[in-house]
Amino acid sequence: MDSPHARKTWHPKQQIRASTPNGRLFFEGLLDDLVIYDEAIQTTEARAIYEAGLLGNSLTVDGGFSATVDRSTGNLTVTNSDQTREIVGYSFTSDAGALDASAWSTIESQNLDPINTWTTLTNTASPTNADISEFQFDGDGLVLGGAGSINFGNAWRKTYDEDVLLELRLEDPSGVSYTEFISVEFTAGPSGSAFLLGDLDFDGDLDEDDFYNEFRPKFNDDTSALTGETLRYQAADLNADGTVNLTDFHLFNESYVAANPLAAPLSLSSVPEPSAALLTLCGVMFGPFLRRRCG
Repeated sequence: MDSPHARKTWHPKQQIRASTPNGRLFFEGLLDDLVIYDEAIQTTEARAIYEAGLLGNSLTVDGGFSATVDRSTGNLTVTNSDQTREIVGYSFTSDAGALDASAWSTIESQNLDPINTWTTLTNTASPTNADISEFQFDGDGLVLGGAGSINFGNAWRKTYDEDVLLELRLEDPSGVSYTEFISVEFTAGPSGSAFLLGDLDFDGDLDEDDFYNEFRPKFNDDTSALTGETLRYQAADLNADGTVNLTDFHLFNESYVAANPLAAPLSLSSVPEPSAALLTLCGVMFGPFLRRRCG
């Protein structure tokens, strides 16, 4: 397996132990395919390695390809920064169900590979929102040169969980196919970083607007008919269990207080305090009337 991370040889007399903090209760069993990296790897890459299996002969991680998701637009783009490659299939996946097949621009629909026919593998009639996949079964595949890119449309739904993974099926000049798993990088967004849990209006901060305008009006709503965690999350069901309830409220409050350390916890029965500008306006409108009544 090719990887951008360095591997080092472990001295046979050095030991790796899995035990309780006091070192008395040790792990019983065997460890297989153990790899130690000299730096932290991304969650998506760790997941790719786990799912593919460390002994898979066809696995390559980040071999010249990159993939990005624009948080503001949901746009998915794949770029080849290496030599010319032939793509015969691909699959974006999201365990959180953050993929929108209705906004997906396929290779076939864009006519990017006019000499081959690409088949949509995703069930677009009844999507799970967990994948968007397309494959070319006949021919040589789509030839993508260095610095070439493919725009797959605004097919990512906004959520705090950035779990999209890309699997590319490629073919070398001799006709041998192999798989590359690509770590998807999330870019842009109102704050330049991942949305916070509870930022339901996706404006880049977690504030009272998210609570009073997005969360509280949906309290007690049934979200069970929505497919996938992301659609339920967008409907204020923060734990995606099918109902917007007190558990979601507590999750929202915890995230809100963490993001606003000086703020008081929110209440379902409270109403937002009027702003100073609103109070001034009320004084201008009703002040003369009150003075006449009292005079």
